Amino acid sequence: GKGGRMAASAAAATVAKKKGEMDAFLKRHGNNVVGGVYKLRGLNEELNENDLAHEGFGTVEDKYAEKPLIGYLPNNPKDIIRNETCQLLQDKKRAQAGTSYTGKDQDNVRSTDRRFVLTHKVLAIGAEYDSTGEVKADSIPLFDIVEARALPEDHSIIEIITQLEGHNSGRTYRFRPPVSTVHGWLHDLQMHSIAAIQHKNSKLRKYRRIIRHLYAGGYVQLVIATMIIMNFLLLCSESQLQPDESDVIYKNIQVLDLTFTVIFTIELVINAVIHWFYPFINNGWNVVDIVVITIAWIAKAGSITALEPTRAFRIFRLAGKVESLRRIVTAITKAIVPMCYAFFIAAIFTSIFAVLGTEFYKDRDRDSFGTFSRTMYTLWYAVSFSTWRNDLPIWDEQGNINWGILLYLVMMVVILMWVTLQIVVAVLLDNFVGATKLEHQKEAKRKLLEAEQTNIDTGGLEPLLTEMLKLFDTSDQLSRGIKKIFHNLDHDRQGVIDFTKMMEGMKKFATHSTIRLTPEDYEVLIEGGRACNPDRTISEAQFDMMMRKQIKQHVQRDLTDVMGMNEYQIEMRVLLASHRILHVNDQFDEIRSVQSELAELYKEVNLMRVKCLTDTAQLVALSEGAADATKYMASSAANIDAILDRDLAVELRARHAAQQKQMAEMRDIVMELKQTIEKSTQELGAKTPVPHEGIGSQDIHHSQHPGMMNTNPAKFGHFAPAAPALVH
Repeated sequence: GKGGRMAASAAAATVAKKKGEMDAFLKRHGNNVVGGVYKLRGLNEELNENDLAHEGFGTVEDKYAEKPLIGYLPNNPKDIIRNETCQLLQDKKRAQAGTSYTGKDQDNVRSTDRRFVLTHKVLAIGAEYDSTGEVKADSIPLFDIVEARALPEDHSIIEIITQLEGHNSGRTYRFRPPVSTVHGWLHDLQMHSIAAIQHKNSKLRKYRRIIRHLYAGGYVQLVIATMIIMNFLLLCSESQLQPDESDVIYKNIQVLDLTFTVIFTIELVINAVIHWFYPFINNGWNVVDIVVITIAWIAKAGSITALEPTRAFRIFRLAGKVESLRRIVTAITKAIVPMCYAFFIAAIFTSIFAVLGTEFYKDRDRDSFGTFSRTMYTLWYAVSFSTWRNDLPIWDEQGNINWGILLYLVMMVVILMWVTLQIVVAVLLDNFVGATKLEHQKEAKRKLLEAEQTNIDTGGLEPLLTEMLKLFDTSDQLSRGIKKIFHNLDHDRQGVIDFTKMMEGMKKFATHSTIRLTPEDYEVLIEGGRACNPDRTISEAQFDMMMRKQIKQHVQRDLTDVMGMNEYQIEMRVLLASHRILHVNDQFDEIRSVQSELAELYKEVNLMRVKCLTDTAQLVALSEGAADATKYMASSAANIDAILDRDLAVELRARHAAQQKQMAEMRDIVMELKQTIEKSTQELGAKTPVPHEGIGSQDIHHSQHPGMMNTNPAKFGHFAPAAPALVH
């Protein structure tokens, strides 16, 4: 039918649209895509078919979507000055100190197409292999640019040198814009970087920082709160005394009121200047100050008597200055909307009873039930627990009960007073308590972050670890996320990172506080050189192990801090303490250590076996050659000696016998270790009926091959390291 044809047409259009999008994607990234999956590129960009993220732009992910730690490219058209695809030039080999790019060694340069976005504040560089064109890989604040110039050897390349102590730690960037826009890019970079530096170093900005620090101090806020209270007491005194306009008291009160209004106006102007613009407007309490003070000036300028009572609302400004009051007012404000829904239900039931009362009893009591509005007033008068005033007798003239009136009154009391009114109060309290708990949770989170900053020997990655714990669900996600973070730090694709790369990259992550990595932190991360290469660099595998260990230690530290915050909650404290003990004293550490030694021993046994088989093969070959020589040349001892090197044969036989003896000794050692592990496992099973399956735990059991043990990585939980491949 017609509907079916329209549906088929719509489906065909959708398929064509998707096919067009895929064709455009393959056209842009055809060299990097095979069968819809990114190819393996670079030294450490090995992505599999299950990895839904783009290569190497350093993101972590939650269950549903990618969340870049470095953020997105600017997308506000009003702020963007230039937005083009340029070639980013990077050295394949790490340049020596004091050397710079000359433009001659093209084989040592890695060129990639990136999206460059220039705004009034920053130069943002897009991520590699990003088909969306939205993910940011790096950024250069314009006030950090020391020099932007065209290379003398190649004027089509722009070189940007950054400040040594700035956001990019003195790193040099080189990129090649389209030929037609090279001069435009260079001119805009130079002009806007100078303007950004002047804006950052301006005296006005310096004075604003000083005044902002003083204004936010406790003493200044205390003085302002005291003056608000004094102004409110002055207003209460005026209402009590009711002085005439000719009295001296009235004139003095007006002078004091004008003085307070001027002081509050000056305070509002200072607040607006030091927080201009969006931080000031986005604060709701500042908006309240603007409205209250504006009404006060309108009332004084126009002598509008009707606006004078609005001065009483100035006391609400106190909630913006005192933290405890602000929490309460915020909680009440959040409970207003849900309470309005409950109040709407109550109004509906009240209206129903008003309609019924008007229809049934308007002839009996026209003063209370004559019209809908009169009945509503009567019902609200009763609901407010006032006296029930009407001419509706429950007993008639003969003394019989009027069941209709009685039923109406009973239903009204039960539904309106006992049910709907209580629902309104319950909704208000529930939302108020929920909002209050939310404020307390935010305060607890703030205290936890402060406690994390006071911890020592942490490696300096606390903000990053906090974000990672929020965004990873499984061990597979953790591995991919750590790999992407490593790719972002390894910006020159060398396969390793060092202190400089980590220091530059970590402070660019969009965490709740900037990561300032120090040499002491780096030493903690690499464990004094035990968890890195001899040149103190870190490979991808080492970085994965390091980050997993840091996450585990971060959780242990948080357990300790939270236990201290819940010191007076006995149940919570005991629960956290027991959980902490399970992490600190891991019952499987000793077994894992023995298992690791066993794995290394099996590797040595396997190498010895291969060597022994090789020597045996050589010996067999020599023996076969000797047999052939004996058969065909028995009469010539000289020829036999020429074919069979008796000394070599004797040496190989002796070596073979020694190796067989060593293998027998190793076999005994392996069996002894196996028995030790079995005994430890049995003892541990007897002590702990329910094995701990938290961070770092695992099951150890026998494999199908005798003398071997196997690990089960699934029991490690979200933070399971890759299981070592043991040689049978």
